Amino acid sequence: MSVEIRRTDPDELRAAANTTRIALLDGPPDDETWTKHEVRWRTLRSFSAWEGRACVGHIGGFAVDTTVPGGAVVPTMAVTSAGVLPTHVRRGTFRRLVDALHHDAVADGVVMASLRASEAMIYGRFGYGLAGEALTATVDAARATPMHGAAVGGTFELVGAADLHDVVRPIYARATARPGHITRPEWLWQRYFENVTGHTVENVVVHRAEDGSPDGYAHYELKWSDDIFGDDHGTGTVHELWATDASVEVALWQFLLTIPLVKRLSIDELAVDSALFQSVRDYRSVRVTMKWDEQWVRLLDVGAALSARTWTDAGSVVVDVDGVGRWQLGDGAARASSATADISTDVAGISAAYLGSTSWWELVASGRASAPDHAAITRADSVFAHRPLAFCGSFF
Repeated sequence: MSVEIRRTDPDELRAAANTTRIALLDGPPDDETWTKHEVRWRTLRSFSAWEGRACVGHIGGFAVDTTVPGGAVVPTMAVTSAGVLPTHVRRGTFRRLVDALHHDAVADGVVMASLRASEAMIYGRFGYGLAGEALTATVDAARATPMHGAAVGGTFELVGAADLHDVVRPIYARATARPGHITRPEWLWQRYFENVTGHTVENVVVHRAEDGSPDGYAHYELKWSDDIFGDDHGTGTVHELWATDASVEVALWQFLLTIPLVKRLSIDELAVDSALFQSVRDYRSVRVTMKWDEQWVRLLDVGAALSARTWTDAGSVVVDVDGVGRWQLGDGAARASSATADISTDVAGISAAYLGSTSWWELVASGRASAPDHAAITRADSVFAHRPLAFCGSFF
């Protein structure tokens, strides 16, 4: 029997969720779990694969805006809930699902797609490139403090559940210095703070500037071990930390690491060039346990994406994107060009370099791009480069 790829009808969403959960090595959601997650599913641009009346695969995407170098935002499809039943893999079904989702998004003017990959080997063949990384780390409080560069004169406030969203959402909206930052839909906000109820160990601390305006927050939880003579008492997890500038970021870390009884904090999503590293008293107090592929990006409209971001004034470079077009980039603009290419790559390559964190040196060295000489690579890296590095910090 042939497999049909089509938009998922609203009354088919739970069947699609069942299929996705099985494909991702989980079980179908029970009624309580489905009620909790149904609102997210109803926001998706959803495509599913059907063999007769059986759903055998699914892929979806929800709408966000992504900050790009220079501060502009571009319409983005955040790809999620993707998978095919083990009985139907290696038949081209997943490629057909991806193609249908991309085609539909392009027709609606979506400029790029972004995802968090369950496996790092999957999405390169669909034009996605690794555009941003993140770190998982542990911080020794005693060795890290006192810290350098923290904002002074501000105050800290623990925010209760009733006021939480009104306070932290405007801070998050202003903390957009990094490319890769996305807007969050309502369901994602609710998921991030669902356990901050006033009756749990999760807390949110807000930093206020001297004029009283909130300019940073940290969402964290702490735990205490009964073994007060051991090494595990006074540990915790920082779920996320956002600030409108680096000095406030450092001030929040300083607050967390000097909470009485806290010996060690861990964080699963930390920017590769976080201010934390250069601010701690002892650089080795921050132990990185993993560097991982946080953002896979696919430019759906290459020309629109290149025109949306800014470029350094370090000359210009001509980039040829196989099967798509050729552009002269730099000196403040992106222009279509017929000149000889300095860099040649494919959609995955330009997507990886787009946010300014993956270098052309890396892409050429790995065979994902080509250049006539070292000077062309150096110039391309100068034109594309952006600091701070890309970081999303919103896992979906």
